[in-house]
Amino acid sequence: MADDTFLCYLDAGDSDAGLPLDVEILDDYFESAIARYEYIGRNGADLENMGEKAHVVRIRCYFLNENYELHKGLINYLRATATEHELMHPEYGLIKGQIESVIVHHNDRKATAEIDLTFVEQMSGIIEPVQAVSVDQDMEDQFEQGVSDLTEKLSWLDKINNATAQGRAAMRAVDKYVKLLQGTLNQIANPANSLTAMINYGTNLPGTVMSALAHCAERYALLYNTAANSPNRFMTSLTAGLAELENASGIYRGYTKVHTAQRMCLELSYALKTDKTAALAQKGERLTKAFDERGRFVKNPATLDKPLTVDELESLLALVRGKIQEAVDEARDMQSLKNMAQILTDHVASTKKDRPKVITISVDPPMPLHLVCLKYGMSYEDAEQIMALNKNVKNPSFMSGEVKIYAG
Repeated sequence: MADDTFLCYLDAGDSDAGLPLDVEILDDYFESAIARYEYIGRNGADLENMGEKAHVVRIRCYFLNENYELHKGLINYLRATATEHELMHPEYGLIKGQIESVIVHHNDRKATAEIDLTFVEQMSGIIEPVQAVSVDQDMEDQFEQGVSDLTEKLSWLDKINNATAQGRAAMRAVDKYVKLLQGTLNQIANPANSLTAMINYGTNLPGTVMSALAHCAERYALLYNTAANSPNRFMTSLTAGLAELENASGIYRGYTKVHTAQRMCLELSYALKTDKTAALAQKGERLTKAFDERGRFVKNPATLDKPLTVDELESLLALVRGKIQEAVDEARDMQSLKNMAQILTDHVASTKKDRPKVITISVDPPMPLHLVCLKYGMSYEDAEQIMALNKNVKNPSFMSGEVKIYAG
């Protein structure tokens, strides 16, 4: 199967559930209808552009092993739904049209089938360019909005009546909460130029509480920042630390839980930005020639940060989305929480398309790392990345046992 396959849902009309397909986009055709007028005694032709022909997409669907028989279901599905379909194109988004042709290639002995579909778009529209976005910048915008939303939820504090016994008890609880926040990790100084420092919380009681909460959560992030070169360890430690703060917050635990989720989203966005930079640097390093024209080795030893693997990306996303879900349970009307989850999910999904998948192989008898690369179709330049995946390897000249490598 090709490496650039993806899961696609082919929907018929207003159907609630489409047919899931493992597909690969083969080609997109954008052709013009050119009328040719040829005249006796004159060379060449007079051309007239009559407009653009229909946008045609050629798709290949894969049915392997236990999914082999499902290819018959696709054929029956297309026969029974001779209506407009919707296709989520990986580059051009949602397009509507109809299936013009179906070509089946199958191998009964290997239990594999490939179906080529010709999808014709209904009245081609304008392809909107996708603006380059930065995951950390988008997250910072949502973080600020989230802080504003949470401050609004704390606005009831301004209505506490100190003249009543109930009001005085409530103020004592608020004072205790603020002192807890201000006293926690107070040996760690909050940076003057951080996003938390630049937010205007206001001078009223809700703003005072929110400021104390935001600065306290930031100090937890600074405390565990020594593990920032290992995002999984950093985020796991941060989760445990912030959970302690939540448990100590008493009746304000729900508010603390919401903001700690916001903080974790922000920290993960920073980690993802660093990861993207590392991936681009690694790609540039691979393109650098290792030998000059005289055959001398000139490439400097790689000292670059290693990008995250697909498994690490998915693990981090699952961890933070779990915290977001806990926060949403406390504040279902806060759209900024859902936006944060979407930003992280979209970024990880996009990153995974360009990130090779890691598989585990068994090496027996022992062999040098470069020979492992050669055996599994990798370049010797991949050796350093393979070493980074296998942190327990003592001697790369004697690789043995289970070894992680990049698939494809």
